[in-house]
Amino acid sequence: GPLDGLGALLDHSLLRQGEGGPGEPRFLMLETIREYASERLEAEEDPERTLRRHVEWVLGVAEEAEPHLMAEDQAAWMDRLEREHDNVRTALRWAIDNGESEIGLRTAAAIWRFSQQRGHLSEARRWIEDLLRLPGATPSVRFRALSAAGGLAYWQMDAPGARVHYEQALRIARGTGDRRAEMEGVYNISFLSEIAGDYAASARLLEESKAIAHEIGDRQGMAQAEGSLGWLYMLTGDYDRSIEAEEAAIDAFRDLGNRFQVIDALAALGQAYRLRGDHDLARARYLDTLSMLQESGSLPM
Repeated sequence: GPLDGLGALLDHSLLRQGEGGPGEPRFLMLETIREYASERLEAEEDPERTLRRHVEWVLGVAEEAEPHLMAEDQAAWMDRLEREHDNVRTALRWAIDNGESEIGLRTAAAIWRFSQQRGHLSEARRWIEDLLRLPGATPSVRFRALSAAGGLAYWQMDAPGARVHYEQALRIARGTGDRRAEMEGVYNISFLSEIAGDYAASARLLEESKAIAHEIGDRQGMAQAEGSLGWLYMLTGDYDRSIEAEEAAIDAFRDLGNRFQVIDALAALGQAYRLRGDHDLARARYLDTLSMLQESGSLPM
């Protein structure tokens, strides 16, 4: 079997065992052996089939990881993507070189939260923007990829770049009549009004997103709009209302298992307490936030 073959390669020092995840052996290939394997691949009758299988495997890992990247077990899954990062790069390069926008965009969109939380913003944005220049891909995949590209630009503090992507994404959502996508698109654009200092416009967009979430019964959508409204209330000096909104959002995110947004709302709650003059409560919430960031191995927000 394959493991017998790996054992033989290990015995002859052609592979060495590296660090994998818990219960996940990982083998590293010497550069000379990698070059030989590449030559053998090129000599195969159907090397493209082998390469495509690798790319499909990477997509499977990325989409399996995606729901975990904001959840309680996010650290383990982000660690796994860190270990697979070179495989992801190889797959995205293949997708670009072969004009395979659908599989490339699905992969890049699935892992954008990993890139954001582990500090790979510039690289991830380059990949996804190169892929977005290719024709093809279904509207739903382009929506997700444009939303991811907008998110990456936003976290780089590039509001004009984020706007270009977010507006294209919202046009797709409205064009296809996908209410959940529209809810996300409106929510994303609300942050650009906030950055511009137009808090009234941002609040209107968040209320619109919250109303769509309520209409379709999306509790996550309602909670994220509520948490963002709580931040706006804080910016406009309504600290009591801000605290109430953030506490409601935190309860919902905990029930939903959305660790990333619990952290975000805790940080906002700490800020609201601080501005209201409740320094002990603020300190406690800040310490909770730092503790959760440390556990997940994320960079400070």
